[in-house]
Amino acid sequence: GQSERFYERIREANAVENEIKGRVREGIGVADYLTEHPGAIELAARGNVAERQVAALRKARHDVVTKGGPDEVAKVRAINEQMAGVMRNFNKDVDGIGRRAEQ
Repeated sequence: GQSERFYERIREANAVENEIKGRVREGIGVADYLTEHPGAIELAARGNVAERQVAALRKARHDVVTKGGPDEVAKVRAINEQMAGVMRNFNKDVDGIGRRAEQ
């Protein structure tokens, strides 16, 4: 589902970021890589943002569950919906990056 695709694409974004950083560290140019992989920097950047957002939402959900309270279920449901939205938006962004790169 949405979550599996999200984490698969986060792994791809992290691999792209590691490739770029590794090339820079080794003194190898990144221009040829970016020519072969247009949108790579955008993918890595958006992946980082989405990953941080989901991590923050997971922490918030954990805090709600730990604290408890009468509206715990509603709060957890709302946080889960926010997480799903972040994942869905990132997946759509990746699809858009891929389509632009193919043009």
